[in-house]
Amino acid sequence: MKNRFYRLAERLDKYQTIHSSTQTLVLRKIRDAVKESQEVDVSVSLGQVRLGLDLLKDAVEVGSITLEQAILQKLRPSDFVRTKKGEWGEDLSIDVRVAGKSKELNDIESLYEDVLSEMEGEPLYRKEKEQRKILIFELEGFLQQIEKHLEIA
Repeated sequence: MKNRFYRLAERLDKYQTIHSSTQTLVLRKIRDAVKESQEVDVSVSLGQVRLGLDLLKDAVEVGSITLEQAILQKLRPSDFVRTKKGEWGEDLSIDVRVAGKSKELNDIESLYEDVLSEMEGEPLYRKEKEQRKILIFELEGFLQQIEKHLEIA
């Protein structure tokens, strides 16, 4: 079990490198898409500019997702909103920010579609997704092994 743990830790470390590179690529594609569609250059402050949506109920945030997170998770912004409305009720207010400016949900949905379609053609994006699935499968198997070991003990 100890050897398997070390192998998983190594695999996780390698995955994090791939994930970080994919994240950088996604951010670059978002920057380019925002510059083209919104005519705003966010190249200097991309990490500081909010590119996403917040869901509020009675002025309290109950959900938030960035465009980057949505693309990496392949989660449409409208699906995120629908899920949160299912959890919190229909009376949520939606605050969409693109390059610091208030926008509509369809604006971020359009950016999502544009960037996702570009990313799906990127080998690194596909590799990250594949490696994430494998890692999750192996981690779940390891956790099951630990549970069985604890039941025996």
